[in-house]
Amino acid sequence: MARPSSVFLTVLLVMAAPPLSWSDSFRCGRKVVRDGDSAADVLSRCGEPGRRESGQASIWLPQGRKQVRVERWYYLNGPRRLERIVLLYRGRVVGVESGRRGGGS
Repeated sequence: MARPSSVFLTVLLVMAAPPLSWSDSFRCGRKVVRDGDSAADVLSRCGEPGRRESGQASIWLPQGRKQVRVERWYYLNGPRRLERIVLLYRGRVVGVESGRRGGGS
């Protein structure tokens, strides 16, 4: 039977881990895109996205969690890599999501 302290530690680590589908940064080659970066910063580091979409997302603002209109920029950095979706609100990065895995050789 597992000791209570090891069970508690495991539960604590799982609860503290960030969600797998949402992060605050990702790499474009050797450059990093982070929350708060401008759209111009993303373009200079990563180039044009594969596609762009506008839609709704629930994000944290100083006034609390709000449903707002965002842009989603889609980047696929090579075959068999996870697609990265950059969420922009008012021209600033507010999050990065992981999309589907790219096909390829």
